[in-house]
Amino acid sequence: LDLLPIFALKLYTLSPERIPGVSIKASTEQIIEGSSVTLTCEASGSSPSRKWKKDGSDLSLSENVTLSEDNKVLTFRAVNKDNSGEYVCLVSNPVSSSEAKFTPLLLTVINMKLSKDKINENDQIKLICSAESTPSATFTWRQNGSEIIGSSAEFLKEKAQRSDSGTYTCEAQNNVTKKQATAEHELRVQTGK
Repeated sequence: LDLLPIFALKLYTLSPERIPGVSIKASTEQIIEGSSVTLTCEASGSSPSRKWKKDGSDLSLSENVTLSEDNKVLTFRAVNKDNSGEYVCLVSNPVSSSEAKFTPLLLTVINMKLSKDKINENDQIKLICSAESTPSATFTWRQNGSEIIGSSAEFLKEKAQRSDSGTYTCEAQNNVTKKQATAEHELRVQTGK
């Protein structure tokens, strides 16, 4: 009879197992701006509850971002750059919890900046191209349709010549989704006075 309480004590101190098989699955591998996407929070075990976070904060829902009744499926009606970030699905039951993380890959519209449309000969040419992309975009530069030297977000030439006049095109590409976007800028190099 004295052994019964010890046996019961051992039974109650068994450690609960973590919730197995927690993962987030996207409806498509290539998440591109404007497309409709769902993220499904998968989990094994009995009746786990789910909670979503984005970049460490509670997820904000809208007409564009909705959750299923059981919080299992997160739906984006049309993905945009504001949806970029790290998504976490927290899964819990009365004795345990676990989480899965997901960062969507997308490329959005790019912009090109130039201080002037007209510059003088021997002035510096500086073009800056910006693209919001996960992972970071790679860049290709063209002048009047022909590829020119430059693979970063900035195109620089120390001394402009009249032959540098024309249409400059910056092409940004997300190497995972292969999505591309371009921006153009007209530049005129004039003879200095």
